[in-house]
Amino acid sequence: MDDRIQELLERARETAATAGEYTGQMVDTARLRGRLFALRTDINGLLHTAGRLVYDAHRGGAGGEDALEQVFSELDHKEAAAAELRSRLERLRQEGTRYWALQHRGEREAALAAGRRDPDRSRFFAAFSERGREVALFHCFFGGRGVKYHVILAAAVLAANRQTVFRARPGRLLQIRRTSFMNYTFAQYQESADYIRSQIGGFAPKVAMILGSGLGYMGDIVENPIAVPYQNIPHFKVSTAPGHKGQLVFGTLEGQKVAVMQGRMHHYEGYSYEEVSYAVRVLRLLGCDTLIVTNAAGCVNLDWKAGDLMLIADHIKFFMESPLRGENLPEFGVRFPDASHLYTPALREMARQTARELGIELREGVYMYFPGPQYETPAEVRAARVLGADAAGMSTAPEVITAGHCGMRVLGFTLLSNMGAGILDQPLSEQEVLDAAAACRDKFSRLVLACLKKID
Repeated sequence: MDDRIQELLERARETAATAGEYTGQMVDTARLRGRLFALRTDINGLLHTAGRLVYDAHRGGAGGEDALEQVFSELDHKEAAAAELRSRLERLRQEGTRYWALQHRGEREAALAAGRRDPDRSRFFAAFSERGREVALFHCFFGGRGVKYHVILAAAVLAANRQTVFRARPGRLLQIRRTSFMNYTFAQYQESADYIRSQIGGFAPKVAMILGSGLGYMGDIVENPIAVPYQNIPHFKVSTAPGHKGQLVFGTLEGQKVAVMQGRMHHYEGYSYEEVSYAVRVLRLLGCDTLIVTNAAGCVNLDWKAGDLMLIADHIKFFMESPLRGENLPEFGVRFPDASHLYTPALREMARQTARELGIELREGVYMYFPGPQYETPAEVRAARVLGADAAGMSTAPEVITAGHCGMRVLGFTLLSNMGAGILDQPLSEQEVLDAAAACRDKFSRLVLACLKKID
């Protein structure tokens, strides 16, 4: 009996390893297709340029011969690169076909042919998500001598880094732990942007606004609004946090063409950091060159109080991975982007001046990111203070890192909704945050809208 269980687990490990290899092939295929799509776009652009040069020469234009030769040379280079990608895709397709042939013929026949297994109760199947990131399931039933062994192997194949994480327990559903990230292609970002363009027509936003607790209503005061629900946008995730509507609103606010995110995604909702910041890259493709981001956070600085507004000068993000982890997309930025001035100095100076003009006291400090969803412990708040933080919250940093990678200017504000854990002798609550946001909405709104008006 022990031998049979051991044999089963050994076969399960072999199958999981094969599945991981196949899933890795799926990811490679998706990446190659994305690169091929980008190359085709470049080739089409070069062909258009070549046609224009030929037409100009036909009309008597001068000096087009050298330019045309350069275009033809670049075309040859990109066509060769595209041919190489198509060849690699074909090899991956053939390997995938061979995998399925082995699994559905060899493995199944071997399982059914084993003398100890009852063919009537022996089954084998494997299922993979097209996106290559979901769980692969292998379901086997074994029987013999009146005793039925029911074993489910759930192999979590992490597509991006090709790791498999599971705990083997005979006779039980094996536990799944997902630590993968999506690694979106540039083509997927383009697909999201193209869908939004189909909804907003020729409207071209300049300023993106990610509004946290208390300021989501600003999407409701946008002039000539066009609302696009997150769930309708390809590859977008849905915000589940309380008070977040979950839609993009396009229109005019204080004379600026804006794209307002009514609700953001958080890591604590189960999303990867890449998924959390996905919208930022899409908004960049739509034309936004400036990001205004707001949040509610706990006050760490003992000299400040709940209800204060803070201009974010910098942030600390030690926990977990970067939203830029994975394959770099050069269409957005370089592999190792500088983070010296993620929060644009010129915009911060404008915010200081605006606050003085409005008579609003504006603190300036460092925001420290915590993944949540639990509030920080008193020890963590003390540690944040030692590290130089003035506020602690569960958002903003991933989106700002991504915006910096995209070359966007960033202006960030924090509503200090409560004192951090351990500062006051009282527990923290979600309602406290919402109540503070409601109480400070007027001055917070006046400051943000006045700054928005001044952005050039």
